[in-house]
Amino acid sequence: MRLVHPTWGKKIEIKENAVNVIYIENEKDFYKCVYEFCIQANGGEGTFILSKDLKELSVSKNIDIVTDVLNIELNDKKLLTRLYAKLKEFAVDDEDYLATN
Repeated sequence: MRLVHPTWGKKIEIKENAVNVIYIENEKDFYKCVYEFCIQANGGEGTFILSKDLKELSVSKNIDIVTDVLNIELNDKKLLTRLYAKLKEFAVDDEDYLATN
């Protein structure tokens, strides 16, 4: 996946199952980016573009933002849906199925 913002000079490659880090040194720019990204991740408007294989994806449907790792809402429907989908994926994967038998 790629994440792009009009004010950035490059595309950010996002790797699945990895911690992706973006450094923004200027405090005001950092605040603006985090604020806009949170709004867009919650279904609002923004200028971030998320894409996979040159196809634009909805930020709100494909990104979860955790701002407080010590206070994660475990009954969040969006989080549980993604977790169950991932577990189902593992359950039917040939490699994982053979490893558990």
